[in-house]
Amino acid sequence: MMDPVYRRGERAADESLRQKATALKSLSIDIGNEVKYHNKILGEWDSDFDSTGGLLGATMGRLKILSRGSQTKLICYMMTLPYCFRYLLDR
Repeated sequence: MMDPVYRRGERAADESLRQKATALKSLSIDIGNEVKYHNKILGEWDSDFDSTGGLLGATMGRLKILSRGSQTKLICYMMTLPYCFRYLLDR
């Protein structure tokens, strides 16, 4: 037969181990939820960056077309217009 003191110690160790396993399970579930959330956010950012890249690429294409022609006056206006708006907004 086992000693009653030994059994009490064993039960306490079992309970401690059970609590630690429960805490680790809860922590791993929380980490999994965080990973899913962050993957979702990164996916949204990826599509946002793709659309921004497409917009910038189209704008650069238009600027190249304008620079090929003899429309330097128009290009000059387009380049100075943002600075004028900025000046007016900062007043």
